[in-house]
Amino acid sequence: MTNNIPNLSDHVRTQLHALALDRENTTLLLAISGGADSMALLHALTPIGKTLCLHLHAVHINHLIREDAQQDADLVAATCREHEIPCTCIALDIPAAAKQTGQSLEMEARKQRYDAFAEVYHQIEADALLTAHHRKDQAETIILNLTRGCSPAALAGIPADTTREGMRIVRPLLDVDRNQIMAYLRVHSLTWREDATNTDRTYRRNAIRHNILPAMRKHLNPKLDEALQRCANMAKADEAYLQFLTQQHEQAVIPPESPDQLNLASYRKLPQPLRTRMLVRWLWRQQQVSPGTMHFDLIQQLDHLAMEATPGKQLPLPGGKTAQQAYDRLTLLVPQPHSNTTATPPPRYAITIPGTTTIPELGCQVTVRHAIGYTKEPITSPGLLPASCHIRLPQDGENLHIRTRQDGDRIQMTGSPGHCKLQDLLTDWKVPSFERDHIPLLATEKDLIWIPGLRIAQDWAVSTTNAPSLSIHITPTQFSSVSSACPP
Repeated sequence: MTNNIPNLSDHVRTQLHALALDRENTTLLLAISGGADSMALLHALTPIGKTLCLHLHAVHINHLIREDAQQDADLVAATCREHEIPCTCIALDIPAAAKQTGQSLEMEARKQRYDAFAEVYHQIEADALLTAHHRKDQAETIILNLTRGCSPAALAGIPADTTREGMRIVRPLLDVDRNQIMAYLRVHSLTWREDATNTDRTYRRNAIRHNILPAMRKHLNPKLDEALQRCANMAKADEAYLQFLTQQHEQAVIPPESPDQLNLASYRKLPQPLRTRMLVRWLWRQQQVSPGTMHFDLIQQLDHLAMEATPGKQLPLPGGKTAQQAYDRLTLLVPQPHSNTTATPPPRYAITIPGTTTIPELGCQVTVRHAIGYTKEPITSPGLLPASCHIRLPQDGENLHIRTRQDGDRIQMTGSPGHCKLQDLLTDWKVPSFERDHIPLLATEKDLIWIPGLRIAQDWAVSTTNAPSLSIHITPTQFSSVSSACPP
């Protein structure tokens, strides 16, 4: 679109085609504030909607910040009626909400506005939300992000096509200069509302808009907005490539079977730009930390925790959860309530012989069968499931059950010269402390018989290949939290 031809309809139609949003019966939700930019977008889209048989639906948010804000809503509603476009007008008490949350009016309004957009979006089953952000908005955002010490991703500015909480957000005017929008309004004799708060320079964005950017255009580059847009495009392309590289390593660093953990051996091999992006993806996908709270310092501290060899060290995360370094892993922990009661022996779970016993509390299933002789099972690591073993038949008074560890647990495994404390064994195998209480142990009232993943107790070994025995197989269930460190 050239500066001489303020034809937004052609430009918007081209953008919709490029984004595959110009198909018949596509539903587009339009964010219309009543200001110049959104009213131009609404007018430009009206003939496109009729020609392409699109379903247009407008949404207007009254933040109840200005006394005359209702006039904005009235203008939007009247214009939509004129063009036979459904319109949803929503009032949000942003001043009251900001006072309650402690957020600035600007931040609280943005959050609640997009939450309201999402509600309408899903109600009408829209295919995309269209906003009227333009090139000057992009320039303001880039400068604002730079003042915060932004990442390359933030240097890309406002995305033209993105997704937020299942809502696709498209900005078809992002590469359009505002002077072109104003020319379009004049050519078509359109009416719009001016928001008086847009001139209040106590807001950072307004200060950038009215003070900083004009000075930069005057003293540095009259085509500053275009230059910043090129910068954003290059940053976007670079960020997309770095995200692609990060994704290539994701499965090795974030095991699919343990998505709440990072494999530190793989993580530490990555260059720093990929490590930080991996952390952001990990925290966001686990929904432990929202993107808005992933500040630079938090990611740097988390990366330092992952790179240093300090097992057991923790880092509190926003939302109350904790990241803990556990030898070869970084794990997200849910805080456990503290108890002042005296420690009690762990519960015992009787197992059916023969048969299958499910133990939801430990996230495992135990299957016992009668067998002859034994099969040598590979040693993996303590608590790693699934695991199998063969033991001799229990004698009178020897009742088998599953439990977790308790004080004083000792075992002499087959092939070992003497007894070993379970505590020392788990430490030697680098099993994180927060996992030790979840390992299912095979025991009687007196003996610790088997730690899954290791050898059985010597007193429970099957004497010959022809002797009757019990085959025991423990598998994790869907909600199992049992896992294990790699062998030392």
